[in-house]
Amino acid sequence: MKFNFLILLFFLIQLQAFSQQSPTEDYRLISPYQTVMTHIKNMKSDHYHPEIAAKVFNPKQVSAEEAVDMAVQLMQIYKGAGVVFSFEDVSPNPNYLDSLSGRNVYVLHNLSSILKQCDLIRCDTLIFDCRLFWHEGISNKS
Repeated sequence: MKFNFLILLFFLIQLQAFSQQSPTEDYRLISPYQTVMTHIKNMKSDHYHPEIAAKVFNPKQVSAEEAVDMAVQLMQIYKGAGVVFSFEDVSPNPNYLDSLSGRNVYVLHNLSSILKQCDLIRCDTLIFDCRLFWHEGISNKS
């Protein structure tokens, strides 16, 4: 009986260890690749967490609420324009520098031309704020 109890206890501990993480713990912003993946993955209908997808926007430029709205709008623009993402082109380098600005920002290809065609009230602001950002320390995973 004692042996069965120990096996059950061990099983329950293992089950808890392998349980799925909560959605708020599922993001990494360490490189352009991981940042883009965080945004896209968390905007898919089977894994819809816009509050996590919004973490890719610089909190110094937009509030958390605005970032969520922008994440939703940006995905609507991608879908409406029929954008197909080629993740092979996104840099996995955490030290990536944008060649135009010399800063740690990554601008998705064709985003500016797509947004210029859209009919959003905040189109110019959205173009400026949609630069995905990352920082070596922004991750909730070890």
